[in-house]
Order: sequence, then C-alpha cells, then structure tokens
Amino acid sequence: MGHEIDIVSFRPKSGHSTKEYMVVINPDEYKKWKAGDKTIPLVQVVDAMQIFSSETGSQGKWLTPSAGEIASDFDDYHPDGSLKEGVHDATKREEHDDEEEGPKGRKAKKVLEETAILITLERGRLQKSKAIGTGGFDMQTSKGSGLTTGNIGTSGR
Repeated sequence: MGHEIDIVSFRPKSGHSTKEYMVVINPDEYKKWKAGDKTIPLVQVVDAMQIFSSETGSQGKWLTPSAGEIASDFDDYHPDGSLKEGVHDATKREEHDDEEEGPKGRKAKKVLEETAILITLERGRLQKSKAIGTGGFDMQTSKGSGLTTGNIGTSGR
C-alpha cells in the first residue's frame, strides 16, 4: 500500500526531452503560494527542496536528474517560468559582458535546481499520486520525509 502525496508535475517544452519533472509539495502552502503569496518560503511549499524526473511520467520510477539534464530541459525558460523568445541555438554559448559568470560548482547546481523547481511550480499541474516505494537503501531520511528522497515508484491518482 502506498502513501498518498501531492505533487506538481511539468513536462518542459524542449523538443529533445521526453522527461516529466515532479516536485512533492505541501498542498496548503502551495495553494497560498500559487494564489500570489510569494512571501511563503519555498522550503515550506516544496518537500525536501528536490526535483525528480521520469521518462515515463509522474506515474513511473522517479530519479534525481543531473545538473546537465536540468540545464538542457529548462533552457527555454526564464527563472519566473516565462518562455524565452526566439529559437535557442544549442551550439552557441551566451556571451557575458562582465567578468562574473555566476555561481560555480555545488552552488550553481543548487541555483539551477531551485530555478527548475520554481518553473515547475509556476507552469506544472497539481495532482495526487501514491508513493509505492522509496528506493530502499537509497533513501536519505536526513534530507526530507523519506517519501521524497531516493528513487520513488508511483502509481496513478
């Protein structure tokens, strides 16, 4: 038997990805946040501040995506969830006028994950799912409730 969880799922527009991204949310805080109360800290809206992906949608096995996957799949979006205009040429890098190119390493990955979470919350759809497994030894309870860490198998609403 599975524990019912509330998630927001989102499939990025990018033509090269079949992945769906999911975040586990606190439904009461999410509704307030979605209604416009952006003063609510994101950590109260999203459980464990993690984003998951699945090739088979929100009802399949959930994995933690790499920074490269997130960067590639969310490249068409601004941090506020709006779509970038024009066609992106993946062969060209953005040019920076200033010397500061932004955060590096783990901090850059954290910023990238938070941006993907925000875009998923803004553009995704709310649904209920049943967590039917937590990945066994892969579970890291120190990072959240245990239902939202490791690999998660889910079944429909």
